[in-house]
Amino acid sequence: MGRPEAPPRAHRGDPVLVFHPAVDPVIRLIVKLFRIMLLIISSPGALAIAIANIRTGVLHTALIATTHAHAIFRKTGTRRPARRD
Repeated sequence: MGRPEAPPRAHRGDPVLVFHPAVDPVIRLIVKLFRIMLLIISSPGALAIAIANIRTGVLHTALIATTHAHAIFRKTGTRRPARRD
């Protein structure tokens, strides 16, 4: 009468859900777009940057600029990069 075998433990970085390989790229794209959408909505000023860039037809640049602006904001608390003395 031994102990029941424990289920394998998930490690950081392990996929939580595993999908069919044909569906995986589609789900990754949806998750990426959803994260960008949340980022644009949550970041102060990023929505205005994204709208301005999208209106000029530069969608890819808008996404890069938005994620970069949000990263700076999270790091410094302001939309300006930290000064390097």
